[in-house]
Amino acid sequence: YITSENLTKTKLPVSFTVSRDEMSKFDDNAVEYGKLAKPISNALDKKIYEKAPESQQNIIRMIKTHQSQGKNVFCLFAHLFYDTPIEDSSTAFHSMCEWISETVNYFKDKEDLLIIKPHPAESIEGEQQKKPNETLASFFSDTVFPENILTLEPHQFSTKGLSSLINCGLIWRSSVGMELTFLGVPNIIAGTTIYNSLDLNYAKNKELYFHMLAHAAEITVPQQQKKDVAKYLYLLERKHVKIESISYHQNFRKFYWNRKELLRHLKSGSENISSVVDASLL
Repeated sequence: YITSENLTKTKLPVSFTVSRDEMSKFDDNAVEYGKLAKPISNALDKKIYEKAPESQQNIIRMIKTHQSQGKNVFCLFAHLFYDTPIEDSSTAFHSMCEWISETVNYFKDKEDLLIIKPHPAESIEGEQQKKPNETLASFFSDTVFPENILTLEPHQFSTKGLSSLINCGLIWRSSVGMELTFLGVPNIIAGTTIYNSLDLNYAKNKELYFHMLAHAAEITVPQQQKKDVAKYLYLLERKHVKIESISYHQNFRKFYWNRKELLRHLKSGSENISSVVDASLL
């Protein structure tokens, strides 16, 4: 699927986002809620394993022990280290690495539990041989954690699986910020997201970030935030256009021209490709 946008006109940073103007103009009451929420629900229901790993049980026991003692459980969701824009700073931190390091240091003398979750793609077979290949494990290779900080395996838990276990999520710029909001889990966003047309809990500076950490128990997720996330993903999905001439080889993880569809397009045209051209020139 391809998204298209006249960025000169809309002033958006990328095509695969939804502006505040688009959000405000769309009447979400005209769409039945189940249909509106389908894109975000489908994203959350994707299975990352057929059977939950047995190693989950030790983590769950540790979480329940902390919560039974009245302590909070935070989960930091890291992004891929090498999948970053040219400028990956925010108004709170210079980089994701600084955010991770300072968050870990904050929790070192706290009683709350901090779980660090790597991006799932860190464990994709064959990816480890590609460069750059920095992972959370390599980033923390020389770090000794206290008992209240632990790192998960990339596919040990899904976002939905963790949502019922944690008190607050910590996000850099990934879509997990939207997913947790939809699931009703308080979260703090420290990076610069492409979905900033949504009014979520952004840390506008470093002081506010640590203040929000200290008062995480006071963060709530209003019903309107959940609905806005559903609306955002619904509008974003409608921007995506399937281009039949381009196919994807799952085993080799590469895109290629579908010769049959390409010849058909050259002969008869394509309504989908025409719509992408129209959107770009609009």
